[in-house]
Amino acid sequence: SSLRLLRGRALLFVVTLARGYHLKLFLDQFDIPACAFNSQLPVHSRCHVITQFNRGICDYISKCKDAEYGLAQSIDFQNVAAVINFGMPPTVDPYIHRVGRTACANNPGKAFTLALPEEQEGLAYFLISAAGACPEENHQAGEGHLEKQE
Repeated sequence: SSLRLLRGRALLFVVTLARGYHLKLFLDQFDIPACAFNSQLPVHSRCHVITQFNRGICDYISKCKDAEYGLAQSIDFQNVAAVINFGMPPTVDPYIHRVGRTACANNPGKAFTLALPEEQEGLAYFLISAAGACPEENHQAGEGHLEKQE
């Protein structure tokens, strides 16, 4: 049986290539259909992963940050219900772009970021910056909060 914590499909962003494959293998252990996506895959393999995702064959794509720029800006990932960041992107721009994947064509969605305690100040800055970059109808200020983990 599958471990279903999210409804719909999700893009999972990781910091390294190895973490992307580890996350995919972890999800496989729970029979959760996932694909790995990175710039080291041949172009035809990347296109195949996108097709699998858009057809609903693969519910989760584990993306390494190296795959983010040359292709992610022009790829049409359809019906993205959630974006999960496993770690902080280097700047606010990729954060806004990632989170915006859930709002394509006015679709509702959720974004989650798992941050280490030392990353929480940066996350707070990203949330404030992202809220300022979004049209007013696409967000509600003050919805998110940070909790200190000990």
